[in-house]
Amino acid sequence: MRIKFLDTKEVIRKLKKAKIEKNISYDKILRLLEEKNHFLSKSTLSRVFSDGSEDKTFNLEYTLRPLASVLLDEELNIIEVYEDKNNPTETHSLKDALNAEYEDLLKEKKSTQ
Repeated sequence: MRIKFLDTKEVIRKLKKAKIEKNISYDKILRLLEEKNHFLSKSTLSRVFSDGSEDKTFNLEYTLRPLASVLLDEELNIIEVYEDKNNPTETHSLKDALNAEYEDLLKEKKSTQ
């Protein structure tokens, strides 16, 4: 089994590539986000898609995940666990436990804000 943590630099590169390939404007991205009940400012989009943004820090929950859901059609997990072909049940259990722990921490953080 192999565990890989989310590489935000790679996510930002994928987002930039998707924006170019889909030839999509900031206004269209904002509309797509709104349809999924996510709200970002145009200035945040500008920062994500600016040159050198891969080296900047963005909020995973409120910026990168929503953008990935509309531009990449995928959900981002903080941790990816690659299956052990000899014991797939163990791998799935670990992945579920790690992602559940992350979600619990996120809920706890939101409740204290």
